[in-house]
Amino acid sequence: MSSLIWYLHEFARSEWIKKFLFAKTKPVPTPPRFRDFPVVVGECTECKACVTVCPVPGAITLSHIDEKLIPVINVGRCIRCNLCIGACRFGVLIRKQEAGSTN
Repeated sequence: MSSLIWYLHEFARSEWIKKFLFAKTKPVPTPPRFRDFPVVVGECTECKACVTVCPVPGAITLSHIDEKLIPVINVGRCIRCNLCIGACRFGVLIRKQEAGSTN
């Protein structure tokens, strides 16, 4: 029981709580090898190769938007392996870095 009281006394100090809750760290720079989420550009041919090759169920879904089937990346499930980019033969899915450099 005395150790519990010691911990409460030690860690319940206002200086420690302020340091713990409001700690600031430098932002980590993005390494050049970083893979970002795929970006959809152009029109999908509905071959479903990206959905087939994706190792995570539900990371890519095909949704009807304006009467076209378009791949939608679920960023909560995507592991950024970029296998879908390699599987897309028509260049509909590209890397985000490539999309930013073409604009």
